[in-house]
Amino acid sequence: HIEANVSKFAIVTYVPTNSKLIPPCLFVSDPPIPSPRLSLAVATGLHLLRVLKFSGIESPIAPLRRMLSTWIKIDERISDGQEEEDAKRKEFMMQKRQFKSAMQSMDFPDRSNLPGRQFVGTYRTMDINGQSVSVFTGFDLDHVTAVSDALVDGQPASDFVCPRYDSVSPFEENFGAVSVFSDGSLLEVKRTDRS
Repeated sequence: HIEANVSKFAIVTYVPTNSKLIPPCLFVSDPPIPSPRLSLAVATGLHLLRVLKFSGIESPIAPLRRMLSTWIKIDERISDGQEEEDAKRKEFMMQKRQFKSAMQSMDFPDRSNLPGRQFVGTYRTMDINGQSVSVFTGFDLDHVTAVSDALVDGQPASDFVCPRYDSVSPFEENFGAVSVFSDGSLLEVKRTDRS
Protein backbone atom coordinates (compact mmCIF):
# COMPACT_ATOMS: atom_id res chain seq x y z
CA HIS A 1 0.00 0.00 0.00
CA ILE A 2 1.48 3.37 -1.04
CA GLU A 3 0.07 6.59 0.33
CA ALA A 4 -0.14 9.64 -1.88
CA ASN A 5 2.04 12.56 -0.79
CA VAL A 6 -0.57 14.56 1.12
CA SER A 7 0.16 17.40 3.51
CA LYS A 8 -1.01 16.56 7.00
CA PHE A 9 -1.34 18.53 10.17
CA ALA A 10 -2.15 17.82 13.77
CA ILE A 11 -4.12 19.69 16.39
CA VAL A 12 -2.12 19.59 19.60
CA THR A 13 -3.42 20.31 23.08
CA TYR A 14 -0.91 21.42 25.70
CA VAL A 15 -1.92 20.91 29.31
CA PRO A 16 0.74 21.96 31.84
CA THR A 17 1.36 19.96 34.99
CA ASN A 18 2.53 22.97 36.96
CA SER A 19 0.99 26.43 37.33
CA LYS A 20 4.42 28.05 36.75
CA LEU A 21 4.59 26.75 33.18
CA ILE A 22 2.98 28.45 30.18
CA PRO A 23 -0.82 28.39 30.28
CA PRO A 24 -2.78 25.60 28.55
CA CYS A 25 -3.28 26.09 24.84
CA LEU A 26 -4.38 24.46 21.62
CA PHE A 27 -2.35 24.86 18.42
CA VAL A 28 -2.01 23.48 14.92
CA SER A 29 1.20 21.65 14.08
CA ASP A 30 2.07 21.93 10.39
CA PRO A 31 4.11 19.26 8.64
CA PRO A 32 7.84 19.92 8.59
CA ILE A 33 9.15 22.04 5.75
CA PRO A 34 11.72 20.15 3.69
CA SER A 35 15.14 21.60 4.39
CA PRO A 36 18.56 20.77 3.06
CA ARG A 37 20.60 18.28 5.00
CA LEU A 38 23.45 20.10 6.63
CA SER A 39 26.81 18.43 6.80
CA LEU A 40 28.69 18.59 10.09
CA ALA A 41 31.13 21.05 8.52
CA VAL A 42 28.32 23.40 7.42
CA ALA A 43 26.67 23.17 10.86
CA THR A 44 30.03 23.99 12.47
CA GLY A 45 30.40 26.96 10.11
CA LEU A 46 26.92 28.23 10.95
CA HIS A 47 27.78 28.04 14.65
CA LEU A 48 31.05 29.86 13.99
CA LEU A 49 28.98 32.64 12.40
CA ARG A 50 27.07 33.02 15.68
CA VAL A 51 30.30 33.04 17.75
CA LEU A 52 31.77 35.81 15.56
CA LYS A 53 28.53 37.81 15.74
CA PHE A 54 28.32 37.34 19.54
CA SER A 55 31.90 38.59 19.83
CA GLY A 56 31.34 41.69 17.73
CA ILE A 57 34.00 40.63 15.20
CA GLU A 58 32.37 41.52 11.87
CA SER A 59 35.07 41.25 9.16
CA PRO A 60 34.99 37.44 8.59
CA ILE A 61 31.19 37.13 8.73
CA ALA A 62 30.35 38.02 5.09
CA PRO A 63 33.07 35.76 3.57
CA LEU A 64 32.01 32.89 5.86
CA ARG A 65 28.34 33.38 4.96
CA ARG A 66 29.15 33.30 1.20
CA MET A 67 31.31 30.19 1.64
CA LEU A 68 28.60 28.36 3.60
CA SER A 69 25.92 29.30 1.05
CA THR A 70 27.97 27.76 -1.75
CA TRP A 71 28.81 24.75 0.44
CA ILE A 72 25.10 24.09 1.06
CA LYS A 73 24.38 24.24 -2.70
CA ILE A 74 27.20 21.77 -3.40
CA ASP A 75 25.98 19.43 -0.64
CA GLU A 76 22.40 19.60 -2.02
CA ARG A 77 23.57 18.64 -5.53
CA ILE A 78 25.59 15.73 -4.17
CA SER A 79 22.70 14.51 -1.97
CA ASP A 80 20.41 14.66 -5.04
CA GLY A 81 22.84 12.37 -6.87
CA GLN A 82 24.11 15.07 -9.21
CA GLU A 83 27.74 15.72 -9.94
CA GLU A 84 29.51 18.73 -8.55
CA GLU A 85 29.89 21.62 -11.00
CA ASP A 86 33.48 22.66 -11.66
CA ALA A 87 32.48 26.33 -11.60
CA LYS A 88 30.86 25.92 -8.16
CA ARG A 89 33.91 24.05 -6.86
CA LYS A 90 36.24 26.84 -8.09
CA GLU A 91 33.96 29.50 -6.57
CA PHE A 92 33.93 27.52 -3.32
CA MET A 93 37.73 27.25 -3.23
CA MET A 94 38.03 31.02 -3.83
CA GLN A 95 35.53 31.69 -1.02
CA LYS A 96 37.52 29.44 1.33
CA ARG A 97 40.66 31.49 0.60
CA GLN A 98 38.74 34.76 1.17
CA PHE A 99 37.39 33.50 4.49
CA LYS A 100 40.83 32.29 5.63
CA SER A 101 42.31 35.67 4.68
CA ALA A 102 39.54 37.49 6.60
CA MET A 103 40.20 35.31 9.67
CA GLN A 104 43.94 36.04 9.49
CA SER A 105 43.43 39.80 9.15
CA MET A 106 40.68 40.20 11.75
CA ASP A 107 40.55 43.50 13.53
CA PHE A 108 40.14 43.00 17.27
CA PRO A 109 38.41 45.90 18.96
CA ASP A 110 39.29 44.61 22.45
CA ARG A 111 41.09 41.86 24.31
CA SER A 112 40.24 40.36 27.67
CA ASN A 113 43.02 40.18 30.21
CA LEU A 114 42.33 36.68 31.50
CA PRO A 115 45.62 34.93 32.29
CA GLY A 116 46.87 32.09 30.11
CA ARG A 117 44.51 32.49 27.15
CA GLN A 118 44.00 35.13 24.49
CA PHE A 119 40.36 36.20 24.22
CA VAL A 120 39.37 38.80 21.63
CA GLY A 121 36.03 40.50 21.21
CA THR A 122 34.18 43.63 22.21
CA TYR A 123 33.67 45.51 25.48
CA ARG A 124 30.37 47.30 25.99
CA THR A 125 29.31 49.44 28.92
CA MET A 126 25.72 49.00 30.02
CA ASP A 127 23.53 50.48 32.70
CA ILE A 128 21.67 47.79 34.64
CA ASN A 129 19.37 48.93 37.44
CA GLY A 130 21.36 52.12 37.88
CA GLN A 131 24.73 50.34 38.03
CA SER A 132 27.31 50.64 35.30
CA VAL A 133 28.70 47.28 34.15
CA SER A 134 31.31 46.38 31.58
CA VAL A 135 30.36 43.39 29.41
CA PHE A 136 32.98 41.62 27.29
CA THR A 137 31.80 39.19 24.62
CA GLY A 138 34.57 37.40 22.82
CA PHE A 139 36.24 34.13 21.95
CA ASP A 140 39.43 32.17 22.50
CA LEU A 141 41.53 33.24 19.52
CA ASP A 142 43.58 30.02 19.31
CA HIS A 143 40.50 27.79 19.55
CA VAL A 144 38.37 29.64 16.98
CA THR A 145 41.35 29.92 14.61
CA ALA A 146 41.88 26.12 14.85
CA VAL A 147 38.18 25.49 14.14
CA SER A 148 38.11 27.89 11.16
CA ASP A 149 41.34 26.36 9.75
CA ALA A 150 39.84 22.87 10.07
CA LEU A 151 36.70 24.10 8.32
CA VAL A 152 38.69 25.55 5.41
CA ASP A 153 40.99 22.50 5.18
CA GLY A 154 38.05 20.07 5.19
CA GLN A 155 39.00 18.46 8.51
CA PRO A 156 36.30 17.45 11.00
CA ALA A 157 35.92 20.42 13.32
CA SER A 158 33.76 18.35 15.68
CA ASP A 159 36.91 17.22 17.48
CA PHE A 160 37.61 20.74 18.65
CA VAL A 161 36.23 21.41 22.09
CA CYS A 162 37.65 24.47 23.75
CA PRO A 163 39.89 23.71 26.74
CA ARG A 164 38.32 24.56 30.09
CA TYR A 165 39.30 27.77 31.74
CA ASP A 166 39.82 26.82 35.37
CA SER A 167 39.21 30.27 36.79
CA VAL A 168 35.54 30.58 35.88
CA SER A 169 34.12 32.63 38.69
CA PRO A 170 30.64 32.82 40.15
CA PHE A 171 29.05 36.25 40.16
CA GLU A 172 30.42 38.39 42.94
CA GLU A 173 28.41 41.44 43.84
CA ASN A 174 31.43 43.76 43.99
CA PHE A 175 33.31 42.36 41.02
CA GLY A 176 31.62 40.33 38.32
CA ALA A 177 31.65 36.96 36.61
CA VAL A 178 33.41 35.13 33.78
CA SER A 179 32.03 32.22 31.75
CA VAL A 180 33.94 30.38 29.03
CA PHE A 181 31.82 28.08 26.89
CA SER A 182 32.83 24.86 25.12
CA ASP A 183 32.75 26.56 21.71
CA GLY A 184 35.44 29.03 22.82
CA SER A 185 33.13 31.99 23.40
CA LEU A 186 33.44 34.06 26.55
CA LEU A 187 31.14 36.30 28.55
CA GLU A 188 32.68 38.53 31.20
CA VAL A 189 30.66 40.96 33.30
CA LYS A 190 32.23 43.46 35.71
CA ARG A 191 30.89 46.35 37.73
CA THR A 192 32.58 49.58 36.69
CA ASP A 193 31.26 51.88 39.43
CA ARG A 194 32.19 50.48 42.82
CA SER A 195 30.36 52.51 45.40
